[in-house]
Amino acid sequence: MLDSGYRAGRRPTLTILCKYGSVPNEGVLTRVFYLAKYLVREGVDVTLMISSSNHTGAASVRPGTRMIEGVRVVTVKTPPYENRGRRARIWSWLVFELRCLLFLLARERQDVYLASSPSLLSGLTARFLARQRRSRYIFDVRDIWPLTFTEDSNINPNGLAYRGFEWIERVVTRDAAFVMSSIPRLDLYNAEVLGMEKPFLFLPICVDEDVVPKDDGPDFRDPRDADRLVVGYSGSIGVTNNLDPLIDTILSLRDDSRFLFKIVGKGALLPDYRQKLQGCDNVVFHDAVPRDRIWRFYEAIDVGYVSTHDSKLWRYGQSLNKLVEYMNNGVPVIMSYPDSGYRTMLNEAKAGTFIPANDPAALRETLEAYARMPATERAAMGARAKAWIAEHRTYAPHVRRFYEEVFGAGA
Repeated sequence: MLDSGYRAGRRPTLTILCKYGSVPNEGVLTRVFYLAKYLVREGVDVTLMISSSNHTGAASVRPGTRMIEGVRVVTVKTPPYENRGRRARIWSWLVFELRCLLFLLARERQDVYLASSPSLLSGLTARFLARQRRSRYIFDVRDIWPLTFTEDSNINPNGLAYRGFEWIERVVTRDAAFVMSSIPRLDLYNAEVLGMEKPFLFLPICVDEDVVPKDDGPDFRDPRDADRLVVGYSGSIGVTNNLDPLIDTILSLRDDSRFLFKIVGKGALLPDYRQKLQGCDNVVFHDAVPRDRIWRFYEAIDVGYVSTHDSKLWRYGQSLNKLVEYMNNGVPVIMSYPDSGYRTMLNEAKAGTFIPANDPAALRETLEAYARMPATERAAMGARAKAWIAEHRTYAPHVRRFYEEVFGAGA
């Protein structure tokens, strides 16, 4: 239970364990940092424990403790590994948990221990610390594990590894005071799959209103922009991003002068896509750009593209970084998404179009409709997108609800 002593003057304390977390300009998974940052503004003493290396594209960071915007960020030294190195990945998880545990056992008791996935082992660590210290334990779900195992990898759901992670998932969910997630209908997953009616708090990926765009980024404009519909993609370029429908569409439209495609990012499949599109003059590739400079790219496109696999994971919804960024920059979006997926954001803002996943023909048809659309209509869609983000996807109100749930009078 919570020690109510902080209500008499002591600052409440919270430690977040997130193997894949990062801070701005050092990686992409920054949601937990912004949770910590805005909790500091509510008067909470927050420690964020992250790893020195992982496969999500985060920069390798020197281990140690730093104060960043009021947040105590502890970077734990862990062994590096490649994306497909499953054994090395699990070993890195274990090292992270052991070092976090030893570090936190040597520190004073925290009012709350929060574990953020996808590493389920952090849930076990936070659960143990909360029980040992008579504190509160909260579980945050970014990716649904182990379901992601079977959807994105060739993992046998009847195998020992899957069963082991399934057991951990149930334990860390069952014993949490409540579950939070960036997945809007995780409560439905908990009920349908785990058979648990857990208190649930939705904390989506949002916009940090403190970020000031920088003017020294690259210029993405092209002399051909004025005469074509400019379609853009910004983000990682790997298997999970499922850009095959876009690449196939670019090939099919290579002789159609109405379209120009711009792709910004890096990833394992980038060399393959460059090779496949060699000789196509309707596509331009650009290197990855920091988030505080990427706004120049959004100014240079008419419509953004997002793609997902046809996976049962999307039944519970999505909260994707790139979708938030497109909309916040006033860009209408075409999103390849399963028909069975829970739809939000684009349909609520009337700022884009959902099309079936893995359907290049549907993408081409939709692009042709956008090319016929008056520019003023596309601009209105972009304006609605930006307004919707300003109303529904800023961190301060979401973190305030978290604060009231955890540290408020009824906690």
